[in-house]
Amino acid sequence: SETTETYSLNKYTVTYDGNSKYGIESTVSGDVPQKQEFYSGASIIIAEQGTLKRVAHTFGGWNTKNDGSGESYNAGDSLRFTGDTPLYAKWVPMTDFYVSSSTGSDQDLSHDGSESKPFKTIGRALHFINQFNNGTQSFIIHVSGNCVAEAIDDNNSVVNIVPDKTLTLIIQGKDRNTATINATTLNSNGAMGRVMYVGGKANVILQNITLTGGSADYGGGVYIDGGTLTMETGSSIENNTAS
Repeated sequence: SETTETYSLNKYTVTYDGNSKYGIESTVSGDVPQKQEFYSGASIIIAEQGTLKRVAHTFGGWNTKNDGSGESYNAGDSLRFTGDTPLYAKWVPMTDFYVSSSTGSDQDLSHDGSESKPFKTIGRALHFINQFNNGTQSFIIHVSGNCVAEAIDDNNSVVNIVPDKTLTLIIQGKDRNTATINATTLNSNGAMGRVMYVGGKANVILQNITLTGGSADYGGGVYIDGGTLTMETGSSIENNTAS
């Protein structure tokens, strides 16, 4: 006689999450990959990033925990899962930021501070650098053309560098071209602000950068208050006033 056995296959689902609610503030935009359904024993190919983007971050694959403490997988991996599995995007904080007054934006969320989608102001880059800085790594801000401030920041300065932890920050003209940080915006008192303030714990290095157009009681171009400023190749401070 013949014996017939019936087997049932379990159906599982892998879902993808942009992971916008965990960790450092930064908005995630774009669409998550479609969920993948499969039967037990079958392999699936882990989805690519798709249109997902996170401001000031790069995509670093997927993880089974939203805080990155679970199992990590790369897009394109072939895997077999044994149950329903959520995968959360891993976002790696950037250390290089790009700024352009002409092509950048601080409001458009598709502008993440990358070379192809730069920020409009240095202040926007500093906002994230202050969050990401752990006191050990260095950051670079690449500036294109004539960078004009939208508003005078704290300490009556266009560029206000006052980190909570030790910070090494290089501000350089993109592609070694000379760029300008220009304090052309009036503050509420009707007087021009200074270009740059360098507070304690900040080690700032200028490369192919000109600081110009500033006006303040002290340090129209730059005021160093406990931090350090190093001027390297192609950097200058000119056409500023201080009373």
